[in-house]
Amino acid sequence: MEAPTTTEVPTTTVAPEPEQAVFNNSLTVNSDYTPELANTSSPEYINLTVSFCNGIQSIYQSSSLNGSFQSCEVTAVRNGSLILEYLLAFAKAAFMEVAKATAPVSNATVAPPSNDTNATAAPPQTEVSVKSNAVS
Repeated sequence: MEAPTTTEVPTTTVAPEPEQAVFNNSLTVNSDYTPELANTSSPEYINLTVSFCNGIQSIYQSSSLNGSFQSCEVTAVRNGSLILEYLLAFAKAAFMEVAKATAPVSNATVAPPSNDTNATAAPPQTEVSVKSNAVS
């Protein structure tokens, strides 16, 4: 009696779709770049990036994407006036809505951080321009 023959069927694994839509952005602020901003551990860098992302979070929380906005991460601060490169992540379900909601940020006024970490008064407002590209 012959042994039964088995044939292996190849399986295909499909990578899961990302759960986030991530946008790579560049923002030019009409403010002075200082050498301390080159050091990601400096109080000036930390104050600027935390204040910036808190401002972005506030803008999106008051927009139609309030439930979809997930995070802001500054990836670089460069000279040329003051240029911030940053990532914004949104729930994938809102991917198409992100393009519609860029107006709140593109037309936003962002307050530069105060050098005094205990300051209670808001610093003067700064006009910004934003460029955005989807990365995932």
